[in-house]
Amino acid sequence: MKAILTKKLYTMAGDPLEQGMILIEDGKIAAVGQELTVPAGAEVIDLSAYEVTPGFIDAHAHMADFGIQTTADGNDFADPICPQMRLADGIDPTHFSFARTRLGGFTSCCQLPGSGNLMGGTGFVAKLSDGANLQKKIYGPPQIKMALGENPRRCHGQDKGRSPMTRMGNASLMREALREAYEYYNAKKSGEPKAFDGRWEALIPLFEGEAVAHVHCHRSDDILTAIRLLEPYGVKFSIDHCTGGHLVRDVLAEKQVSCIVGPIGCGPQKQETWECTPACAALLEEAGVKDICLTIDGDCHVCALPLDAGTCMAYGFSEEAALASLTRSPARVLGIADRVGTVEAGKDADLAVFDGFPLSNYTLCKGVFIDGAYYESKEAY
Repeated sequence: MKAILTKKLYTMAGDPLEQGMILIEDGKIAAVGQELTVPAGAEVIDLSAYEVTPGFIDAHAHMADFGIQTTADGNDFADPICPQMRLADGIDPTHFSFARTRLGGFTSCCQLPGSGNLMGGTGFVAKLSDGANLQKKIYGPPQIKMALGENPRRCHGQDKGRSPMTRMGNASLMREALREAYEYYNAKKSGEPKAFDGRWEALIPLFEGEAVAHVHCHRSDDILTAIRLLEPYGVKFSIDHCTGGHLVRDVLAEKQVSCIVGPIGCGPQKQETWECTPACAALLEEAGVKDICLTIDGDCHVCALPLDAGTCMAYGFSEEAALASLTRSPARVLGIADRVGTVEAGKDADLAVFDGFPLSNYTLCKGVFIDGAYYESKEAY
């Protein structure tokens, strides 16, 4: 057993605890409190000069599928509808970006295919532990990538001279794919003989309420299109990027749509991001959106995301919501809140250790615990 002493413990399940203590046994949190008794024989880890949070979670990342020292296996442009493709088949878990991401306090990330296709494949959530066996790190429900807006119409319509060439084409093809997939699902559920179709098999967990659909949408009109397309099926979905979400925040709040906001500093380099503002997260919070996550849409620079959270605070995002956007909220959105996202007894011992306020640009992450195993930040340099 390990007993961790802290200066300040952000449990994200209640108020922060001054001089909080965490007991860890067999990779799980055994107890949390301020006046716990250290069990006989426990290893005492004195972090009483540090602030501790749940391990951070990026709800939308592209580590090792794009960027430096990769073969860019995150987009397959053979067909705009390819949910059957599995990102786990194209990821090298020994890529340096996994260790580098721990520098920001991250212990888990949702890895997603790119946004070049309307349905680009099935992603996953994985721990950022070392090792070459990716399957040992994956946990939680499937994460299915979808996309609207410029990228599918550029990658297929403009580049290949076929549909979708317009936003109308995007919506039409996705609407038809969802209809066919839902018919396939109902036929299988009723026992009706049906020829195997890998595309629609991949969407069965979505219709059964297990998987989560991540819909790449920047512009406010694309966000409303995504809601129109997916809401009739009652499936779990998030709006990823959502940089124009503040313009339709009343709708997002009313329908309690999960939002994964960012990157907040992308600027108006393309039409999709003309509406981008670092005030977006604060405006969504003010409107009453329940679960707001942040993403830097990163490959090897996810570790910088806490600085974006601090910037959002400068524009009115509350401290509670900013910390939740990297812990409790992504855990809920991704369907992994039973294991991570808060520091509570029974959950995985995934923690991040900081030498100051976790979202300050003056702060460094000392290291992280993943399932109780400690990774010192300097090991990633």
